[in-house]
Amino acid sequence: MTEILEAAVAYLPRTVPLAPGSKRPSVGEGWPNWRATSESVATHYAAHPDDGVGIRTGNGLVGLDVDRRSGGFESLERLERELGPLPPTPEVVTGAEGRHRYFRASPDIASSLIAPGLELKAAGSQLVAPPTHHPLTGRVYCWDPAHPLIEDEIAPLPDAWLEQLVSRAPADSGAELGDLAKRDPLHRIPSATYVERLTGRSVNRQGYIACPLHGGGRELVPSLKVYPAGGWKCYGCDVGGRIYQLAGLLGGYTLPLTRSDRQAIRAELVREFAEELLAA
Repeated sequence: MTEILEAAVAYLPRTVPLAPGSKRPSVGEGWPNWRATSESVATHYAAHPDDGVGIRTGNGLVGLDVDRRSGGFESLERLERELGPLPPTPEVVTGAEGRHRYFRASPDIASSLIAPGLELKAAGSQLVAPPTHHPLTGRVYCWDPAHPLIEDEIAPLPDAWLEQLVSRAPADSGAELGDLAKRDPLHRIPSATYVERLTGRSVNRQGYIACPLHGGGRELVPSLKVYPAGGWKCYGCDVGGRIYQLAGLLGGYTLPLTRSDRQAIRAELVREFAEELLAA
C-alpha cells in the first residue's frame, strides 16, 4: 500500500482524491457527493496512483486555513487576542508553510474568508492533506508532531469564535467588509457579480470558475472559489482577496497593490460597474 493510499484509507469517510499537481478534487464537480469507501478509494487510486488526497470538511468538521503569505498568522494572532486562544487540536503544516487546524462545529456553519489569510472551511469545502505535495513549492503537507490526527482529540471551536466570528462572516468577512463597503461602494458589489464580469466566466453550482490566472494547462478542474459572504480564492495559484486584487491581477498589476495602483484600478472599475454603483 502506497503512502497516499494509506492516508486516503485513514481519512475515510472524508477522503477526497486530488488531481496531480493541484488542490482540486479529481472526481469531478460533484465531488462533495462522492462516496468515499475503502472499496471506492482503492479502486480510484489503483487507476490514478499520482493523485493527492484531501479531507472533506462540513457535517460537524471545520478547518481553519492559515495562509502565511496572505498575513494569516498575523490575523490569527489578532483574533486570538480579541476572542481568546484556540485550543490544541490536530494541525497540518502545509506545503507553503501555513497551517490547517481542525475543529468540531455545528453542521450549519458556512465556509467563509474570516480575515486576511484566514479562511474557515466547512460544508462544500476540503483541505489538502498529508502526504500530498504542494503544487507550487513541491513541499509535503505533514501533521504537526505535537498535534497529530487523532479523531477523539479534535477540539470544538470555542463559543466566542462561533458567536463573534462565524455569525458576522456574511457581513464583514475577509477584511471588515462592512466598513469597506461604507468607504468604497465597489465593495458593495457581490463577489459572484464582479468575478463573472471581470473574467467573463460563469460561476458553477459549487461556486467555482476556471481560474483566468492559470497558464500552461496547470488547471485540470475549476479552482477559483467565489464566496457568497464576500471574496474569492484560487486554490491552484494560492492567491485571493476581493475586487481590487482580482482586477489588478487581470490587469497585469503585481501584488501587493500600491495606493496609486488601487486608484487606477478604481477609476477603471467605477466605469465598469457604473450601473451597480448607481443602484447601490
